[in-house]
Amino acid sequence: MRVLATGDTHIPDWYGSLPGKLLDEAKKSDMILLTGDIVGNEVIETLNRYAPVEAVQGNFCHLDVKRRLPEKKVLNLDGWRIGLTHGHLGEGVNSDEM
Repeated sequence: MRVLATGDTHIPDWYGSLPGKLLDEAKKSDMILLTGDIVGNEVIETLNRYAPVEAVQGNFCHLDVKRRLPEKKVLNLDGWRIGLTHGHLGEGVNSDEM
């Protein structure tokens, strides 16, 4: 299984569209993991054309995206347990506690 993982796209707020290199990799993927700050639903819709998308919300997502996505999730892919989160939760350099 070929998995593409990315996050912090910040589209459409900071950038206009997904980079061509990312789309090229999406075309070759069996699953796409998005680790938050997707911002708008169009990123999920675009990437879902290439492979199934699993995503979590980030601290910059628009409200409609936050309502649609959990803060974290655990996936089982080909015998691997994968935790998916943005990184703004809990203690750490990117969390509210710091």
